[in-house]
Amino acid sequence: MMVATSPLLGAALVVVAGGYQGSSAKFACLEHCRSPAHFIFRNWRPGLTGAFRMGLKHGAFCVGCCWVLMGLLFVGGVMVLIALVLLYRWTAAGS
Repeated sequence: MMVATSPLLGAALVVVAGGYQGSSAKFACLEHCRSPAHFIFRNWRPGLTGAFRMGLKHGAFCVGCCWVLMGLLFVGGVMVLIALVLLYRWTAAGS
């Protein structure tokens, strides 16, 4: 089921996630990830290579927003619907 069985690991992930939710790094990533159109206008690069580089850069910002929350899914269970709903509610309240 892909669940972390160590209580210590689970507690550490929750503490790290809580700290990261309010960090300046998270908010910096959110600035770019929330508005893809604005990101494209500011970082436009022509051609396939340019599009690929823009995609990588934008994807990195989006992963920067969510990597800790993805890690938290291993505490509650990756495919457990209630864990997904609780994470959604927590992030919606903080955004």
